[in-house]
Amino acid sequence: MVYTPMNAHLYRGVAAGPFTSVHRSDCLAGWVTACESAGVPCSPKFSLSAALGDPVKIRQWNILGLPKDDFSSENAIAVDQGRRWPLCIDPQGTANKWIRNMEKDAQLLVIKLSDGNYMRTLENAVQFGKPVLLENVGETLDAALEPLLLKQTFKQVQHSLSACCNTQNLDVHADIKLSWGQKLHAMV
Repeated sequence: MVYTPMNAHLYRGVAAGPFTSVHRSDCLAGWVTACESAGVPCSPKFSLSAALGDPVKIRQWNILGLPKDDFSSENAIAVDQGRRWPLCIDPQGTANKWIRNMEKDAQLLVIKLSDGNYMRTLENAVQFGKPVLLENVGETLDAALEPLLLKQTFKQVQHSLSACCNTQNLDVHADIKLSWGQKLHAMV
């Protein structure tokens, strides 16, 4: 693959939203064609997996339950390298299974908004660096989750990162991982 400055924009476009594999490949083909017709250098055979993926890491993800197609690998790369917590729209439950397997050794905490103690579990996970899978999220979320989901952190006097959660300030552990998912079927 030829690396050009335009490829960085293609990377962003691929990882920008919850696109189906067909829509994603159609957009990429259109963007590459537009670049070529405008004389802007870019890779004619663009692949997020080839550009940003680590074959060993992708193979490990496959062993842990990630499907072996390019679309799933590209989504996993976006989850792994993204700056935001991933929302997995997961009608078949494959992302849920993959996350559970991937974070099993780190003592993954699985919670639902319907759990009576979900906020306490989440607060402890944030402070102690435990990975969390928030399952079955709906169209609306508890407003107390917003600072965590948006990674709205600030520095305390001790130079540690903190976040406001449920009207209290929590120290945010550097190793915290939060994933959230829903079984909502994609609209076609």
